[in-house]
Amino acid sequence: MGRMQGEKKRAAEICRAKKNFLLLSHVDPDGDAIGSLLALGLSLRRAGKKVIMANPDGVPLLYRFLPAWDEVRCDYGELLARELAALEVIITLDTATGERLGDWSRILKKDSFVVLNIDHHLTNTRYGQINWIEAASSTGELVQVLLSELGWEIETDIALCLYTAIVTDTGSFRFENTTCDTHRNAALLLQKGINPAQVTEYIYETKPEAAVRLLGRALETLRISPDGRVAWLTITNSTLAVVGARGEDVNGIVNYAKEIAGVEVGILFQETREDLIKVSLRSRSRINVSEIAQRFGGGGHPRAAGCRVRGSLDRVREEVLAGVTAALAGGENTGAGDSQYS
Repeated sequence: MGRMQGEKKRAAEICRAKKNFLLLSHVDPDGDAIGSLLALGLSLRRAGKKVIMANPDGVPLLYRFLPAWDEVRCDYGELLARELAALEVIITLDTATGERLGDWSRILKKDSFVVLNIDHHLTNTRYGQINWIEAASSTGELVQVLLSELGWEIETDIALCLYTAIVTDTGSFRFENTTCDTHRNAALLLQKGINPAQVTEYIYETKPEAAVRLLGRALETLRISPDGRVAWLTITNSTLAVVGARGEDVNGIVNYAKEIAGVEVGILFQETREDLIKVSLRSRSRINVSEIAQRFGGGGHPRAAGCRVRGSLDRVREEVLAGVTAALAGGENTGAGDSQYS
């Protein structure tokens, strides 16, 4: 804890002292990746800093109710030479490995600026010069703590971004990463005048038709292991095309597998291209799916993790299910071939 307090103070010092920032978050962004990015970006700007905010996949439709979402860049090639020359600090948010920045990961290889890595994934590879990695409900909660350390005012629009980050990464305060501090911090944000019911409506109750049709197709693929402890769903590229869904419409579908009575581990297998399968893992209380994901080149949290595994859908499914079965049996997990973090 002492070391983490030191890293938090170093993060605050960097934010206070430097003038030119690039903020980045991971591919396939969720509410935490976008909410923490926007909250810190807006806060730095109001402190008089120059800030570029970017995400390799842009902002999903789901989160386009958040302020300044349209200022988030996605194309690394559009970063101007003069902008690059002026940069002093890169801040990565909610991003466990540099590879999860997509094309933007190339910028980490330059040595002309400081990389500040802020994340709540304990599997983070600590690729920055400053690595504030601390267990919390969300990276958004860490950003809220950082703003408090800086003594910067959290205005209503910033509070909205932070609340979105916390709500989405705690599953509306249902997941075990929800703590007393999480509720206290959320309460402080509510005092800024945001409407929690409206946030819930935007995130959970406003879906495009294609997303609902995709859910129906995914549920038709439901399979359960003979002992009833593992359930899995499958989404292929052809399924996405038939219903007209986007990649972001897949978010949350894996939870339907885990929610079945008696199931310990829920899995979603999703094709992303011919030789790369995205695997999302969710568990109840017995199995640390982060450990399983790590053995396939991924990572995450004990109850929510993922990986991307090269190979055919059938092969990847067979290997991951074998790994999960071994973990449930208390035996050694099997590995996989060429994989990358999801």
